[in-house]
Formats: sequence, structure tokens, C-alpha cells
Amino acid sequence: MDPLVSVLIPTYNEKRLEKAVASIARNSFKDLEIIVIDDGSDQEYQATLERIAMWPRVKVLRQNHANQAVALNTGLREARGILVARQDADDISHEDRIGKQVGFLIEHKFDAVSCQFDYLLESPPHPGRWALPTDPDEIARRILTGNVVGGGYWLARRSALRETGPWTWEYPRCEDWEYWIRMIRVHGFKFGMVDEVLYYIHWKKDQAADPAHQALVRESVRRVKEKYDYLR
Repeated sequence: MDPLVSVLIPTYNEKRLEKAVASIARNSFKDLEIIVIDDGSDQEYQATLERIAMWPRVKVLRQNHANQAVALNTGLREARGILVARQDADDISHEDRIGKQVGFLIEHKFDAVSCQFDYLLESPPHPGRWALPTDPDEIARRILTGNVVGGGYWLARRSALRETGPWTWEYPRCEDWEYWIRMIRVHGFKFGMVDEVLYYIHWKKDQAADPAHQALVRESVRRVKEKYDYLR
């Protein structure tokens, strides 16, 4: 019997992967499968993947190194759930996250939902956090200015994802943002927000401060805005 929810976890040499997968495995909502997509990690990382592959309800897929967008597409093709969720390989989900998102999506007849987030205590200090918008109309309006629904902590109907189409590698630091613009503003799907902190992020301070990373982010943002300028 197919699970109700498929949780996609792309990973590439991520040392915190086991904790991330465990946070989903111990969720109070149990009707799910966990799909870990290894994006061509180094050989010494394979022992970690082999351990995780032995856990109940966990499937490990492997691909040659490409990027996160390609990994998500790989995972979605294998997903059996009517609903699909995302988990980043270095973050932690609250034990009630999946259940609350499923209930909220069904109750309000949304096509996709996210939730509020905070930063992990062991994460490098972050300059601040912000509350994501909760009104669907405000989400639809503000999605053109930035990723106001997050990247690693959403849950959506698989049918909506398939109609929206694949994630694209053309925007290497904005693939999720571009995807939500396409889903919400091009295809007209309705996005909701569970107004509770159900997800905890490990902030990559070193990456955020890296000039090459920042340049790639700016270029990705520029290209996304250019593509969807007609929607403004």
C-alpha cells in the first residue's frame, strides 16, 4: 500500500544527514516514506548512506553529481505519496511537522503549505529571523519579491507539483523560489502557511559570507526577476 506522504531529502556530502532523516523518521505522522537522494557524494560518505538505507521506510537513490534541482526531480519521479514534502539534509523537523502540515492542507484545501521556522541552537549565530506571511493572497503577492514560503520545509500535492513541472537547474541558488513563482503565479495553485515553528535551520554562515556564493545568488535572483517581470 502506498504511503500518504513522500519526504524528499537531497544530500551531497552532508555530515548532519542522519539527524535530519531521524527527525522525519520520529515524526508523529507515520504514513510516509523517506526518499534520500544522494547527489554523487564522495566515496567516504557511502557508509552513512548504507546505514540510513537500512532504516524502516527509507529509500536511498543515487545519481551522478549534478545539483539540488536535479536531485529533487529524481526523488519526485520515485515518490509514491499523494502528498510530497521536503526536508533539507542539515536541518531538523519538529516531531509534529508533517502531521500538522497534512491536516492544515486538507482542512483548507490548499495545494501546498509551509510553516514558520527558527534556527538551531548549535547553528552559528544568525543576525535575525522573520515571520513568513500567512495569508494566501499575501503569499501570492509577495512571492514575486522573494522566497516567502521557504525551501526545505514545504508539503504539497503531488498532482500540483507534476502540473507545475520539474525544478530547473538554471537558477542554482533560487530553484525553489523560481518554482513557487511558477506554481503560484503561473499555474494558480493556492499556498498556505502553518503559523507555528515546526522547522529548525542550520545556518551556513561561512557559505553566506563567501563572495562567490553571494555572486551566484545575485545572478540567480536577477535571472528569476527577469524571467517573471511580466507578472509584476
